[in-house]
Amino acid sequence: LQQMNQPEKQKPESDEGISKGVNEGVNKLLIYITNNPGERIPEISKKAGVPAKTLERWIKVLRELGKIEFRGSSKTGAI
Repeated sequence: LQQMNQPEKQKPESDEGISKGVNEGVNKLLIYITNNPGERIPEISKKAGVPAKTLERWIKVLRELGKIEFRGSSKTGAI
């Protein structure tokens, strides 16, 4: 993950549930989203070089764990 490999600006408040059994990509995505709130999946995909479908799967995991929430409509909303 190109930009997601940059030094961390800010760590999420608690990543205990994330670090156990969830892959590194999801952890990096959580950090990226924390540092870039409101960014849409296509933008993240382009910057990170990760397919949008992969990001959608990772985001689903984060949503199920209650680590992120969507804002706006399902078609135009941001993370």
